[in-house]
Amino acid sequence: MLNGYKTIIANILMVSLGLIGVKVDQALAMQYADAFVLLWGLINLILRAVTSAPIFNRKKPPTVTSSILALGLLVPLLTIGLSACATPKAQTLEQRVWALEADFQFAQRAALAAIQSGSLSANTQAHIRRLEAIAYASVSAAREAARKGEDVGLPAALAAAREAVEALSDYLHHGGEI
Repeated sequence: MLNGYKTIIANILMVSLGLIGVKVDQALAMQYADAFVLLWGLINLILRAVTSAPIFNRKKPPTVTSSILALGLLVPLLTIGLSACATPKAQTLEQRVWALEADFQFAQRAALAAIQSGSLSANTQAHIRRLEAIAYASVSAAREAARKGEDVGLPAALAAAREAVEALSDYLHHGGEI
């Protein structure tokens, strides 16, 4: 059950560090997520031990009791909702296509933001547009191969699309140094 939490925490960590220019691979992010979940569990145990002391077991006013009850019901619901958002790693070729499409959409949004910023030269903007067009065509071809169920052409289309999306992402990440 904690796997969903670890995946969410790892993804948040990777995206957050990626925004400031630090690349973190999935394995390292999962290790940090494991450490966070362990620390969270330890803090939970310490707080339970502290709050079970006699000083905390006094008669509480009804508003405090109802607030604690509402919080006790809300936290599990939020936990279930967040764990439902966690997605497992793509296993089949079709799942990899959909994951790649999500990566492409993220890179496409970054490319649009970079172009709209107005701080890039005309040559850099044109190169980003070319890379985006190539990635779009490659991802579209992989998507069509997946929809048609082409077992022979799908791996090649997926590899080409992955390469095109990575080229776009790398160019955006390195600011045109490639």
